[in-house]
Amino acid sequence: MSGLNGLARLILRLANWIAGRDREEWVLAMVAETDAAGGHGPAWALGCLYAAAKDRMARDLWFVAALFALPVFAIVLSFSVGAAILVGARTIGISDMAVIPLMFSGSLVAGLMLGRMRPAYPPIAVGTVAFVVHQAIPLLLMWAAFGRLMPFWSPNMTIYNLPAPTGLLVSWLIWVAATWWGGGTRRGAIA
Repeated sequence: MSGLNGLARLILRLANWIAGRDREEWVLAMVAETDAAGGHGPAWALGCLYAAAKDRMARDLWFVAALFALPVFAIVLSFSVGAAILVGARTIGISDMAVIPLMFSGSLVAGLMLGRMRPAYPPIAVGTVAFVVHQAIPLLLMWAAFGRLMPFWSPNMTIYNLPAPTGLLVSWLIWVAATWWGGGTRRGAIA
């Protein structure tokens, strides 16, 4: 009796997706073992899924940590660079609006670093996760400090001195583009 019923196949496909291309032979061996498990195929496939997830987390632990740490770094860098340049711009007499593009510096640097860490990962996925973390940090800090969440779509909410929907779109595009650019520079360096 074959252990490769529909449920076991579905679980093994998920394990294959989680494991990645570089573990393809290992997953094929798990498929053969699941087939040999007979009636215990789905349970064996769940064990294979667990092993694939554990292996992937071990390989990507630093990347996952960076996915959460680099958006924090981006906030600190953007505010410190922005504040220093804003003071300098006001001293010289330059408009505050001229300094706004420098607020992108933190997201650009962090996105480039994320893209270079895993150039084969889809930039839209990596950039979107980093963007969500980047946006969640100030919200969570406000909640921790004041006991309530900031009204996200209020008229006073601005990102890069733009209305919230436009600012969020610009911020997301910067994260995705920087991640794509970082992955491209890494792929070019490897080739």
